[in-house]
Amino acid sequence: MDFIPNLCFQDKMLKDMGISSMEELFSDIPDDVKVNGVDLPPGKTEMEVERIIKDITAKNTSLNEVNSFLGVGVYNHFVPAVVDYLSSRSEFLTTYTPYQGEISQGMLQCLFEYQSYIAELTGQDMSNSSLYDAATAIGEAAIMCKAVTRKREFIVASPLPMSKMSVLENYTRYQNIEIKTVDYDPKTGGLDLESLESSITGETSGIYVENPNFFGVMEKDIARIPEMLGEGRKRPLFVEGFNLLTSPFMKNPGETGADVAIGEVQFGNPPSFGGPGAGYIACNKKFVRKMPGRLIGYTKDRDGEDSYVMTLQTREQHIRRERATSNICSNQALCAVRCAMTLACLGPKGLYEMSLANLTNAHRLREELSKIHGISAPRFKSDFFNEFVVTIDPHIFDPAKLYDDLLKMGNIFGYLLGTDFPELENSFLLCATEMNSNGSIDKLIADLKSMEVV
Repeated sequence: MDFIPNLCFQDKMLKDMGISSMEELFSDIPDDVKVNGVDLPPGKTEMEVERIIKDITAKNTSLNEVNSFLGVGVYNHFVPAVVDYLSSRSEFLTTYTPYQGEISQGMLQCLFEYQSYIAELTGQDMSNSSLYDAATAIGEAAIMCKAVTRKREFIVASPLPMSKMSVLENYTRYQNIEIKTVDYDPKTGGLDLESLESSITGETSGIYVENPNFFGVMEKDIARIPEMLGEGRKRPLFVEGFNLLTSPFMKNPGETGADVAIGEVQFGNPPSFGGPGAGYIACNKKFVRKMPGRLIGYTKDRDGEDSYVMTLQTREQHIRRERATSNICSNQALCAVRCAMTLACLGPKGLYEMSLANLTNAHRLREELSKIHGISAPRFKSDFFNEFVVTIDPHIFDPAKLYDDLLKMGNIFGYLLGTDFPELENSFLLCATEMNSNGSIDKLIADLKSMEVV
């Protein structure tokens, strides 16, 4: 409490504020949360601190050193070298918000191209210039649905892990929005359309469905949802969570009749400790004024030259707080830029080939796992993309020990689902991307076969 850089002026500053002591200055803070000093070790030199930090970081394991079959929303995709080079340029790397359009044309153009890619891949009219991540995108979509329909129920019809559900609940708690959930079909792992239809009421503002869903299931009947919602200006909105990489093989949200598409862009962004990524939101143009965040537009300047500007800024920094659609400030603009650069490098053919590799590798992994005694692969009888659920027979393998033993052999076996879904306590969510070669799959299978039966 006595550490103040301008300590010599402390008494004068306190006097000017009309108080007599530092204790009085902090009297509004409850005593039970005050900290009486911090137990820190003796100070060290810069060289010593650097050595300690290097020792700590040396304990980390790179994904290049292990066979990772972990997805759960963050996927290991190839990043072209040119993306690291271009995105490290100072005009991209250090930018916060391009308030001065006249000196931010490169950044604005890149974000405009990002929006164009998202709109094309989702089949929607327009996209904003990114959100924080997929979890907050769901929260923003729920608020958007209420703003459009002026109704207060938001239905989640896909299985969501607690990491996403808790963010959604935090976003909606003080917005007078009630979250309703619909259980998934235990046989398919996908939509239970009958339960979904019966849950819709006159107060439903929107329905959220992921495709593929958290279990990797590709929803066959998702296009039937608009029929359930009916017609009219105040009907509930259909919000689809969409993996952009599946676009070569699946109908996009525009084709399934979704009003709003959300998700997270992974292109160009490595899965460092679970991220970062960039959330996206795209919608039909009639809902654009209820869309959160910023929209970059293209026009001509007075000399007839191409010009990029921030066309729509519906955040509380720019307009009256009560009229703002969101308080998004420092969004993931650099991640969005890296996404645009990666998609530009890939092109339609490259995107198709990457998507095909994900689909092919995941199905090969599933086929090989199904040959191992004690593993049921997949758990759900549905089509899947690059992620699927397997169930472990606890009489053959101990699920918790299985993960640890495989990790020691250089494999990350996936995500044990029991914490989020108790009914799947002996099940793992596994993923394969274009980064999982035949050799890496063969190693995992060989290691599994070499393990002793419990």
